[in-house]
Amino acid sequence: MNKKKLKRLIEGGESTTVEFKRKLNESHKIAKELCAFANTKGGVLIVGIDDDGTICGVMSEKTEEEIIMQACDFDLSPPINPQIYNFNIMGYEVVVAVIEESSNKPINLISLNENNQKIKRAYIRVGEKSVMASSEMA
Repeated sequence: MNKKKLKRLIEGGESTTVEFKRKLNESHKIAKELCAFANTKGGVLIVGIDDDGTICGVMSEKTEEEIIMQACDFDLSPPINPQIYNFNIMGYEVVVAVIEESSNKPINLISLNENNQKIKRAYIRVGEKSVMASSEMA
């Protein structure tokens, strides 16, 4: 990943392989997107970008990286290993996580149901959305 490629991705907008987030709050919320990328064609999560492509930057690259790593290590099974980059674009810091298509599918999002039991669900990328995979796809 380099700055020129990143700018092209931002200009191209969200797609099957690109997701923008203004900021990350919880690892579990972003884990669904990462899961879907790993189960589909791979993808790029760019943090510090509004949905309309406006660059807003992040407050702390370290915090955003930690949330991404927590999602990859603890919210997904099996865990995935993203490549994470930090870039300064027009004076704003953005964090980029590149997720490769997994050779160990399905990657499942681990969540808890109302009885605090673990549930594993696979997600795939369809257009700009991450949707639950059917049992045949998973």
